[in-house]
Amino acid sequence: MSVRKKLNVSDKWKVLACTKTWVDVFEETVEKRPEREALVFWESKERYTYKEYRDKVNQMAKGLYAIGVRKGTHVGIWMTNRAEWCFARLAIYKLGAIMVPIHTRYKIEELKYVLNQSDTEFLIMEDKFLGKIDAIGMLQELIPNMDACEPGKIVSEEFPNLKSVICIGERKYPGTYSLEDVLALSSEVKDDDINNIERKPEDTIHIIYTSGTTGFPKGVVTPSTCNVAYCAISAELYELDENSRYLNLMPFFGNIGLWNHTLPLLVGCSLVVAGSRFDPKETLEIIEKERITHAIFVPTMLIDILNHPNFDKYDLSSLKRITCAGAVVPQTLIKMAKEKLGLYLMNIYGLSEASGLST
Repeated sequence: MSVRKKLNVSDKWKVLACTKTWVDVFEETVEKRPEREALVFWESKERYTYKEYRDKVNQMAKGLYAIGVRKGTHVGIWMTNRAEWCFARLAIYKLGAIMVPIHTRYKIEELKYVLNQSDTEFLIMEDKFLGKIDAIGMLQELIPNMDACEPGKIVSEEFPNLKSVICIGERKYPGTYSLEDVLALSSEVKDDDINNIERKPEDTIHIIYTSGTTGFPKGVVTPSTCNVAYCAISAELYELDENSRYLNLMPFFGNIGLWNHTLPLLVGCSLVVAGSRFDPKETLEIIEKERITHAIFVPTMLIDILNHPNFDKYDLSSLKRITCAGAVVPQTLIKMAKEKLGLYLMNIYGLSEASGLST
């Protein structure tokens, strides 16, 4: 029996993966469901319809275009899960540029390695992660003369390719653009400048870094076809539709987070993003209040949720499909999920080199 028959992947997804980019998918979904809720950020209480989502993406794309991002430009994203992450990713894709998602727990040597190895030219970042990790301080340590540089004109022997840093924070830092600076420049860019860029399914869309368990992380060059294909397979396996509400608990810089971000675009359903730190009680509240239908966990997360002392007090009847990934799933967890949720636990394995999903 072929893999395709086993997965029961329909021809429509096969055709889509070979002919459409994420920008194509996104634009078509916005046209079909402009008023459908697209993004919900639980912690910040932000909500966006698909039309509002596209407006934010286009504004970001125009701003990045205004400061020099072009087709093939390598743009790093070094942020926690926030709305700007989603806007930036699709804006980068829209410009035909190449996204480099960067781990927010990197130490200074890992950051140095990835910025250099990926040939990052533009970096979109937060000044601090989780209120305590001094990201801008790490970058200033690596580029001691950054304060003396003009925004967009960084000169660094350590990072010869890096030109611009866009920093989101409570204040503006010397040598960087604030996000407000970049968005203000969007008014100078015409719609045609960002809409008429040639984008092909075989184009590279991002360079994602492996976990680095045997050394420094390795950059995986990912084409659009591969990324759209594994999301399309997943959409069918999960039986997603426009009424689904998909929960993301994972950081966007990793394969599962990237997958969770774009998967809803295929059917025009809602993505609900949990807080910055995993909390089983909060997750139970989100599932109940947001009527979550689909969710993916690492095994330890699901164990904490199922064993929470107040588990039985929450209405989780909206759940239709749950998945575990990222680690070995014990047989006892599969049994517990069936007993407590009445759902079969889908167990998937993958690796960065395969765009995430392998089996």
